[in-house]
Amino acid sequence: MEEMSKTFMEKMQAAAAKGPSLEEVKAVLTPHGKLVSCSYFASSCGMAFNSNTLLDISVVLADGVQKISYTEKKAFHPTVATVYIPKQDVLAEVQALVERENLAAWSALEYHDPFQCTDYSSSASISLNFDDSPIGGRKSVRAVVNVSAACQHGGGEVIQQFRDILS
Repeated sequence: MEEMSKTFMEKMQAAAAKGPSLEEVKAVLTPHGKLVSCSYFASSCGMAFNSNTLLDISVVLADGVQKISYTEKKAFHPTVATVYIPKQDVLAEVQALVERENLAAWSALEYHDPFQCTDYSSSASISLNFDDSPIGGRKSVRAVVNVSAACQHGGGEVIQQFRDILS
């Protein structure tokens, strides 16, 4: 089992060698204004039993109030959707992570799948929405990070931190 895991990781890392590295992407600094919303979205769909799932966690600032929308759909279960008003400033926590890791720049990372699979599809992404108007930009600027690419390039821990903040 350990040998299979080692082989899998070697193939994933070899595929990650294509395109820019995480370090190269993080070095490209693009200033952004205030983070006004963010989300984590993941879905899977396929022929495998129990594989059809969906998770969407969004934080939006509207009229000075943050709201967290949590939607989850597991196979053979109804969709569960809940809206929360958090006690802490979730967007400030996310913005600190975004600035520390230059997370918006991670949208340039590319995922290279070394394993061809035609009967299953999965995707996960992080969306970051900024108001760049105070720094001379547009009112609405979006950066979308491919979670699979980020993890393949060694950013899995930061992705988990993002999810933990939203959760």
